[in-house]
Amino acid sequence: MATLRPSRVALATLSLGALLSACGGSGGPAGPSTPTPAPTATPAPTEQPTATPTPQATPTPTEILPTPAPTPVATTTTSVYFLRDGSVMPVHRIVSPASPAWDSLVALLAGPTSAEAQQGFTSAVATAQRVLSVSIANGVATADFAARAPTGAGLAEVVYTLTQFRTVQSVAVRVDGAPLAAGLTRGGEEQWTPAIFVEAPVVGQTAGSPLRVWGTANTFEAAFRIRLTTSSGVQLFDYPVQATSGTGTRGTFDVTVRFTVSGAATLQLYEVSMKDGSHVNVVTIPLTLQP
Repeated sequence: MATLRPSRVALATLSLGALLSACGGSGGPAGPSTPTPAPTATPAPTEQPTATPTPQATPTPTEILPTPAPTPVATTTTSVYFLRDGSVMPVHRIVSPASPAWDSLVALLAGPTSAEAQQGFTSAVATAQRVLSVSIANGVATADFAARAPTGAGLAEVVYTLTQFRTVQSVAVRVDGAPLAAGLTRGGEEQWTPAIFVEAPVVGQTAGSPLRVWGTANTFEAAFRIRLTTSSGVQLFDYPVQATSGTGTRGTFDVTVRFTVSGAATLQLYEVSMKDGSHVNVVTIPLTLQP
């Protein structure tokens, strides 16, 4: 008897049925398949950004320039001549070298300082007096005053103040531009000049050693003395001085003294009376010694 073998078609049919059965039921149409949800991806933790420090700019060092020192103003020392015991006597003033005659005359009209007043200085020039101009030409200093000019001892102060300059031999005075007097000299002001007239040192000066003492004198036989004493009464020296002329004719003197002490002292110049030996024509000048 012949053995029956399933045909390939039958085998294929059986295999397809088994496949359908496994997928959802026998014989009926397959229902919609429920999709398997895709696994939700767990988000990776966000990495916190690392703060990157902002680089600090390196400060540029500031160059500090030194403040320039102010340019010193040029000055010079002159004298103005006030009255002391009724006679002319100098004190010092700091003035501009560009206009020393003008500045000195303006300082004269301003009068003595309070410290100078305490030392006996006065002035016959009215403090309300005004000078309009000062000019120097051909050896003549011309001072033009407003409204009125100084007279008497006040005029002597003006003449002495202006004739201290080497370029001035005489003084002319004007009032509001109109000529008043001319040819004024120190010799013409003898009545206001002390017998021993000291140009330097001046009252209150700080004096170093050696100390130059100079001026003019009109004493008997041109003789007088110079003495320096400390504030404690110690006499440092007492020397005779001989001027170039005397006994009615004014001469000059110029001596140098030396010392080794410091502090307050008094310089005195005096004439010894031939009558009784007393000290006359005494000039007293307080100083501060600084050897």
